[in-house]
Amino acid sequence: MIGKKILTTIVVFALLFSTMVVINQVTNFKIIGNAGATTIDISDDGSRTVGGNPLGLTCGEAITIKVVDGSLNASEKYYVKVWTGSSWASLKIDGNTKSDSYGNLMLTVRVPGWSKIGANPLGTWNISLFDKSGTWQIAGTNTSILISNLYDVRYYHDGAFIDNIIYNTTYNYFWVYVYNWTGSGYVLLNDETLSISVCQPDGPLIGPAYAKTGVTTGKTDFDISRQQTIFDDSGNYEYYMWVNVTNEDSTNSYSNATLPVKLDVTTTLPTTATWGDTINADGFIYDGQGNAVPNYPVYLYTPIDGGYYPIQSGTTMSSGRYSFSVQTGSGPGKSNYGSAGTWYVGTQETGGTYRINESDTLDIDDFLSYGSFEVDTKDTAAVAIATSTDIISGFVQTINVSVANASWMKEDEFKNMYIHVTGLKSWYAGVEYDDNDIVMVADSTNITRTNDQKAWYEFEWRFNETGSAQVWASWPGNLTSIAKEGPLTGETGTYSNRYSNMDLLANITGHTTLPVVSPAGMNLVIDGTMVEEVQVTEITAYGSNAKWQNGSDYFIIKIYGDSQDDAMNATLEITGCGLDILINESDTAAENKYLNDKGDGWYNVTISPKTAGTLTIVATNETDNETASKDFTIKGLLGSVTSSVGDDLEIEVESQESITLTVTNGAYAQVVLTLFDENWVAISNVNYTTGDGTAGNGANGEFEFNPDEDYLDEIGFIVCVAKAGGYYMYDIVEIAPVHDLNLSIITPDIANQTLTVGIEQSITLEVTGPDGEIIEDIDTVIGKLYNEDDKLKQTLTFGEDGDQWTLVDQIIWYPGTLKITAKNNTGENEHDGTVNLISEPATFTFSPGQATAGIDAKNITVTFSGVDANGYPIPDGTTAYLNTDAGGTTLNKGSVSLDSDGAGEFKITAVGDKEGTVNITFEAPWVKKIGNETLGQFNIDFPYFVIEPDTIYINQPNTVEIWAYKADKITPIPYLNLSLWGKTITQPEPAETDDDGNVIFSLEPQSSGKANVTIVRNVSYDNQGILQWTNDVITSTYLIITALRALKIGVSKSPIYEAETLTITITSGESAVKDVDVTFGIESAKTGTDGKVTFTVPDPGVDSAIYEISASKVGYITATKSITVINKWDITIVGPSGKIEQGKKYTFTIIAKGSPLAGAIITFNGKTYTSGGDGKISLTMPDKIGDYTISATFPNYLTATLTIKIVQGSPGFELLTLIIALGVALILLRRRRK
Repeated sequence: MIGKKILTTIVVFALLFSTMVVINQVTNFKIIGNAGATTIDISDDGSRTVGGNPLGLTCGEAITIKVVDGSLNASEKYYVKVWTGSSWASLKIDGNTKSDSYGNLMLTVRVPGWSKIGANPLGTWNISLFDKSGTWQIAGTNTSILISNLYDVRYYHDGAFIDNIIYNTTYNYFWVYVYNWTGSGYVLLNDETLSISVCQPDGPLIGPAYAKTGVTTGKTDFDISRQQTIFDDSGNYEYYMWVNVTNEDSTNSYSNATLPVKLDVTTTLPTTATWGDTINADGFIYDGQGNAVPNYPVYLYTPIDGGYYPIQSGTTMSSGRYSFSVQTGSGPGKSNYGSAGTWYVGTQETGGTYRINESDTLDIDDFLSYGSFEVDTKDTAAVAIATSTDIISGFVQTINVSVANASWMKEDEFKNMYIHVTGLKSWYAGVEYDDNDIVMVADSTNITRTNDQKAWYEFEWRFNETGSAQVWASWPGNLTSIAKEGPLTGETGTYSNRYSNMDLLANITGHTTLPVVSPAGMNLVIDGTMVEEVQVTEITAYGSNAKWQNGSDYFIIKIYGDSQDDAMNATLEITGCGLDILINESDTAAENKYLNDKGDGWYNVTISPKTAGTLTIVATNETDNETASKDFTIKGLLGSVTSSVGDDLEIEVESQESITLTVTNGAYAQVVLTLFDENWVAISNVNYTTGDGTAGNGANGEFEFNPDEDYLDEIGFIVCVAKAGGYYMYDIVEIAPVHDLNLSIITPDIANQTLTVGIEQSITLEVTGPDGEIIEDIDTVIGKLYNEDDKLKQTLTFGEDGDQWTLVDQIIWYPGTLKITAKNNTGENEHDGTVNLISEPATFTFSPGQATAGIDAKNITVTFSGVDANGYPIPDGTTAYLNTDAGGTTLNKGSVSLDSDGAGEFKITAVGDKEGTVNITFEAPWVKKIGNETLGQFNIDFPYFVIEPDTIYINQPNTVEIWAYKADKITPIPYLNLSLWGKTITQPEPAETDDDGNVIFSLEPQSSGKANVTIVRNVSYDNQGILQWTNDVITSTYLIITALRALKIGVSKSPIYEAETLTITITSGESAVKDVDVTFGIESAKTGTDGKVTFTVPDPGVDSAIYEISASKVGYITATKSITVINKWDITIVGPSGKIEQGKKYTFTIIAKGSPLAGAIITFNGKTYTSGGDGKISLTMPDKIGDYTISATFPNYLTATLTIKIVQGSPGFELLTLIIALGVALILLRRRRK
């Protein structure tokens, strides 16, 4: 009978090798749905071969299925199913089951067994990917796997499980363990009768005693001699022996497990290698007897794009030694293939038929790795942010990054970098990126300028959150265009397809941080590159004819609210570096010499810094009372220019003054003074010098000049420039008219010389010289009206009337200063004089002072009165024109004739649905750009709304309360129908305010944005019962809708064993989050300030189980993560019954899972022992009595202890005989003494 069983085993094994029997056939089936054609990759489909025959898969074996073409739906659950012949059955998936946000997927799937297929699983089976419903098959994912082994076979020797044996080595007590896959885990196959045999690579048994039958414990042991590990495989010493396991009750249930035979290979490998180093690796190859293996092929592999390259190879010497030395880095003499990443050293023999095939773990044919080491990236490239302005979240901005050259970059690698951005959520060109994406944003085609020291890369980008982004430079790429955290990290790349070779790294990297700040209520963005240094144009070369002129540049200043869609107008102040520029919000290019053009929220500004220092731009929006500012560092020289009279940088024509130019630390600077006429045409060189450190020519950095009067006979400008070290500073001295004419106002009289805007004025004056005599040869008398920001708003020309000059019945349109100037000898040796008059608006008061828009207010009577700029009532009969910009608001009249008190009355017949004002002018129609305004206005405002809370979150229920008050902010508005309107929400049905003006809404928005409080009217139901309304009034009060922030769960270890400590860390972005509710299994706790919380891992109750971790906090998206918890089985130490006496030997039995445990490590009285195959161990008790502890350990089992008490032993027969003899002797002795 035994012989028959052995024969059956050998026959099955022979059939496997001759035909690789397939028990079932691949079944054709219909694809019942698809989510787009998809390509999958499977880590091992069972087709790997040895000796021309496939190895096949083992039931329960973990294989990896990947989709990396982005064709799946993002962030969805997927299933893997096997076709059983009649239906699809879901396979067990370990860990992650969802695709990432890019439609890629990686699943760890267990090969199906009997329980899943419902029949003998040996053979070829179809598996396929299914969508989240489990119903729709994903087209293109159908593939087949070959299952050749029903049982999982493991090997145990000398107290540990082993993966292989060594060539020419003896193995006594070589245990074979057989496990069965239940569908959820492996169990020892101790409920079946098995035949187990050990065979040579070509099939026959290694000896007659190596086929055991009737095995019922799921394990058996063999003694394998070293001769039985030796096989002639054409010079190949690394091959598969085979262990066949067959169920004696069903010979179609079997496994033909590989037993790898390897060599004893030692390695001495680098521990701190970096790309650019010389890589040295060596070692020896021996057999199991310590004999050298000479002339055996050894290879050193480096990772390359898409695979591996044998960078060096050779054969072992007679001593078995091998060695490699490779120079990596840039330039001549360095290997072009020596890349950063994981390198491998091992054997590669191509002659053997049965050579071990490990191509599923390292895809190199015939290569067996015996060691690996890391060659680190040279992470020393100097990367810097060259952008001169803050980067603001939510705004598309130009970012400039510089990469510096280094002495070791022999091939200009700094000019061929790939630039990557990561660390923050961002957007560009319609694509949203997560904070863990590493996005390639620029390469050598994006270089804007370069020199021998640096290359500058420029790109546009928008960050969608604040924080610290990282900007990386890499060569030759390989940080990947989109590299994600988790199992698919780096699976698409610009240099390497890292899915094909995850061992490959970039050779050179460097990075820097890029702070991204929150948008303020107002944001200032520079479009273009801010001027970096003082600019001077050398029109002609340095020397007696040198003409140097100050340069200038222009750039766009953009002003926004809290988003890029919210353009804002503003007043700009530019100060520092010798500048003091003011550009008012209302200025036009014609009014301001620094303003070239403007639009909605943008200003094209000319700027010309005069000295080095900090240039500050401040933008102020007076309407919203918002301010934004930015500072820029300007390179150049520090210093100043002064004139000797008045220190006002002004020299009167035909007079002489000295000019002093002071340069900080500039004793040897070049200094050039150039004369320009009043139209900025260069005339001549006034002076030039090179400092020599003497008084007036560089001592203390001072240079003094006294221009000849010949240069000062006409008005114009002198540009004073200093140059040193390639940097400049400058300033401008004006050649100005002689200010010696006197203007005297005749009318109006002194008590009424404040002019009233909008009312006709008559002005008379006379011009006298220094001697008080009337000047008769005056060329012109011109009045120029400047506003409070010194911007020209109006020009008035006086007419000559005998000895006087007059302005008759003219209207002053703007408040400000009317500067009246008289000139003679214009444009030459010009003389002039000025006198100033002030103009101010009339002032009106209204009663009542306001009305509420949007609530259908009607027939409001308003009284008003006004006084002129001198405080007197507006004259009787003056027409006051009523102007309103509140849309929909109507007045009963357009103008009112004022009474003797300057008073009048009008009625608002209807208040419209727009905010605005009613104001008064003295001319009609009123146009803002031509002035004519008065002070005081009647305000029409929306109701005052209070919203609680003022911020809600998307994708979750929110309750919002609104209180409505009239424009006075005190009086509640009852019975007002309100709703909310925004582009990102579905408008809720209107609700009516109660007596307190209160209303409540329940909202669950789906995207971020704003929702304005909206007044709705004409609310009714149509004939189908559907609520409808018309005439919405969208107010300026809004509710903020934003996304919950993401939580990320990090764990200290996974998988993790029972009773270990699990540390969970919760972060958002790069910051730890405190007070997060974390649940692990049935336990829960809150994170501390470091974002951490700890749990003790519980007993899963089975071999292993998946536990879910969840993290939640208000304002954040609840996060989940799965980890594997592995059971540690209990060990029991069974001792002898009864007392334990000193000095005696006792037998103890080690039990686990109800069976004896072989190979347990026993510790007792300072010594260690190993339990035998029957779980037993014999221990000799010490002579000292007392309590002792016995402990037993086994890998991944809980440690067991047993405390025993050792007592004094009873005398034995020999001891009793000795005592009696001594007693008799003592008695005889005493008798003799008597």
